[in-house]
Parts: sequence; C-alpha cells; structure tokens
Amino acid sequence: MDVVVADAGPLIGLARIQQLQLLRHLFKTVWITEVIATEIGLTAAVPDPR
Repeated sequence: MDVVVADAGPLIGLARIQQLQLLRHLFKTVWITEVIATEIGLTAAVPDPR
C-alpha cells in the first residue's frame, strides 16, 4: 500500500511502544489531518527523510 490516512489512536499506540517507524516500512506516505496532528502534539509537518 502506498498511502494511509492515520487516526490518533494507532499513532499514539505505536508511539507508546516506540514503533512509529513501522509506518515507514508499510506505507510510502502517511497522511494525518490538522485535528489529529494537534491531538497528538505535532506543531509542524515533518517531511519524510528518504
């Protein structure tokens, strides 16, 4: 799969177990809404380092 739209719950869960990098292995692009970004504490877009 190339793209996923992520909700806060799975992102928070992956962060708690320090496995957010799994998203990069599974998906080319991860999209989140501004509301979700705020909910999980992001203040700016983070570009993929690849």
